Amino acid sequence: MSLLSYSGITTKIRAMSGKLLTLEDYDQISGLTSVNEFVTYLKDKPAYAHLFANVDADSLHRGEIEKILNNGTYDDFQRIYRFSDISQRNFLELYFMKFEVSLIKSCLRMIVNKKNPDLNLALLQDFVSKHGNIDLSKLSNSSDIDELIEQLKNSEFYAPLAEVRD
Repeated sequence: MSLLSYSGITTKIRAMSGKLLTLEDYDQISGLTSVNEFVTYLKDKPAYAHLFANVDADSLHRGEIEKILNNGTYDDFQRIYRFSDISQRNFLELYFMKFEVSLIKSCLRMIVNKKNPDLNLALLQDFVSKHGNIDLSKLSNSSDIDELIEQLKNSEFYAPLAEVRD
């Protein structure tokens, strides 16, 4: 039974990864001369078309493209999670901590750099609220490091961050 389950999720991941960029795609991308050309190129690729479908390529800059691609990673993770069985979900929930850490780091960088939060958390909000102990909206609206750490009080991230702060 577990072999079939493992085989199923492996097949799902291989099918998804088969749509990603190839070495040849990277060679072609290296010859592109503008952001617009890059976004147009990605719009033609199956793994990225839905991410850039409603985006004006002329108005994007590198940071926005990175956000879109990161949201695609979150979306892919959630698709794999929904496809997985209970034992696989236990592992994936541990793996999800990588995304949570990334979000915390982004919020910390914004505080240190004194920039307004510019995170698109809509894709993760439902998943995090079901599987994590982080309130993403409060976290992203923290005005200083102490406030951010306090927002993590009910999570596994609180103790190590509080210790470093103190």
